[in-house]
Amino acid sequence: RRILWIGCGLATVQQATGINTVNYYAPTILESTGLGASASLILTVTVGVIAIIGTVIGIILLGFINRRPLIITGFIGVAAGHAVLAVSFLLPESNFRSYLILAAMLLVVFFVQTFIGTLVWLLLSEIFPMTIRGFAMGIAVFVLWTVNAAISFPFPPLVATLGATLTFGLFALINTGSILFVAKFAPETRGRSLEELE
Repeated sequence: RRILWIGCGLATVQQATGINTVNYYAPTILESTGLGASASLILTVTVGVIAIIGTVIGIILLGFINRRPLIITGFIGVAAGHAVLAVSFLLPESNFRSYLILAAMLLVVFFVQTFIGTLVWLLLSEIFPMTIRGFAMGIAVFVLWTVNAAISFPFPPLVATLGATLTFGLFALINTGSILFVAKFAPETRGRSLEELE
C-alpha cells in the first residue's frame, strides 16, 4: 500500500510541474506577451524541439547517474523556471520580456523532459512488486492523467483570475514541495534488478 501511494505521488508531482500547461497553452502565453500570432506559433515549435533534445539527453543520463539526484535536479530547475516566469510577467511589456518568458518556458520544458518525464515513467515501471505491477501501474497512470486534467483545464481561468505572476508563482511553490516529496519518499532503483527491488 505504501509503495502504491509513492507511485501515485510520483505521478502527481510529474504533472504538477505544469509541463502540459506549457505544451497546451504555449501559443496563447507567448501571444499574451505581445508577440504576434505567427511568431508565437513559430516559437512554440522551439518548445517541441527542446522537449525532444531533453528527452534524448535524459535517456542517456539514466545509464550513468542515479535516479534520485536526477529527479531532484529536475524539480529544482522547474521551480526556478516557474519563478522566473512569475517575475517576468511583472516587467513592462517589451521584446525583452517576451523573450525572457520564452526562455523561462524553455527552461521548464528542458528540465521536465530531461530529468522528470522519462524518469517518473521508468520509476513507476520499476518500484511495484510483480504481483501488483499491472494493477498498480494502472492506478498510478490514472492518477497521472487525472492530475493533468485537473491542472490543464482550470489553467486559463486561473490566469485570468489570479494573473500570470501568481499562477506561475504557485507552480514554483508546488514544485519546491515536490523536491521534498522526492527527497523523502522516492526509492533509488538504478543498478538493482527487479527481484532485488521487490
